[in-house]
Amino acid sequence: MNIKEIVTRNSTVLGFLSWLVPFAVSFLFVDRTGQFLIPQPLFKSLMVVVFGGLGTAFLVVAFLRIAASTLSGLALGCYWLLINLVLDLIVLVPLIRMPVGAYFYDIGLRSEPPRVCRRPICLSHAAMAGSSICA
Repeated sequence: MNIKEIVTRNSTVLGFLSWLVPFAVSFLFVDRTGQFLIPQPLFKSLMVVVFGGLGTAFLVVAFLRIAASTLSGLALGCYWLLINLVLDLIVLVPLIRMPVGAYFYDIGLRSEPPRVCRRPICLSHAAMAGSSICA
């Protein structure tokens, strides 16, 4: 596996969409003043479900064009993590006026690596073995 197999136009578009769609969905739960329309813990739970489901679907699509292996799963997950973090820092952090340190504690690194980096590895194992033990 080389990096050119992972960093393709297809995987970049899917990584961008993995950020854009949940970002757009989040506007359904926030008013114009930035206040949540539902309790914040429910909002976070819903966003994890949206991101996880969408991310899983995108990973299945991505692995149709990428050779399945633990290394390719890890590389794709880290690439998408980087895309998501950069877009958050460019768009989300200024929009919600959150200090960067608070962002990384509350949103960025607290929740991103488990859901972004773990699923590609599990899906690559599932593709190789024909089944998955990942929950």
